[in-house]
Amino acid sequence: MRDAGPSEALSDAQDARLQLAGYLSSALSFLGTLYVLAHFGFAHWCGSRRPAQPLPLPFQLQLQPRRQRSRVDFMDKLVLVLALFDLVTIAARAVGRSVVHDYALCRAQAAVIQAANLASCIWICCMAYNLYRWIAGGESDATRQRRFPLFLAVAVVPGLGFVVFHLMTDKYGDATFYCWLDEIRYMFLNFYLFYLLMIVFNFVLLALIHLNMKQRVARYMDGDKLAHV
Repeated sequence: MRDAGPSEALSDAQDARLQLAGYLSSALSFLGTLYVLAHFGFAHWCGSRRPAQPLPLPFQLQLQPRRQRSRVDFMDKLVLVLALFDLVTIAARAVGRSVVHDYALCRAQAAVIQAANLASCIWICCMAYNLYRWIAGGESDATRQRRFPLFLAVAVVPGLGFVVFHLMTDKYGDATFYCWLDEIRYMFLNFYLFYLLMIVFNFVLLALIHLNMKQRVARYMDGDKLAHV
């Protein structure tokens, strides 16, 4: 199998340093994911048992606790799914070169990394779109909750499609530290290109949200001026 790294052969010392760097990277990523999962668990299993703090009467009349709680739950759910996608990727990458020489395990590792990586990338776009529809579109929690199955399909199906294609065309191989796409051009076209598009997509949505908020503030200021005339 071809190596996608800068050199086709690594010395024992280089291989050891590469393994150590990979394990440290996986460990740090795992700690970050574990923090997200622990925070989610605390918020839902411990935080829900806390007695509700009484609010002043005006706030009791204005706030809708059930809808607010539903909104938080949905955002937490999106973050939880992203953490699970990342956890799958971390677990697959942590194996390292020990499976490279086993053809079946190598292809399995590459398939899991490909599907989970792309799912995480697309899921971040789904989270950004959900934020845009909430802030700029003013959509209700129920409307956004109904998109959850669609978000899952959009995030998972493309990755599975790429996995099937790459398995059929035998594109998986030794990617220096672990098994993945065995050429840099395939890595760019099938993964890094999507990350670049994700960055552009998120920046566009953030710009639209910023523009929407400025328009709201301008309308509020105009209405406030008319009220004082």
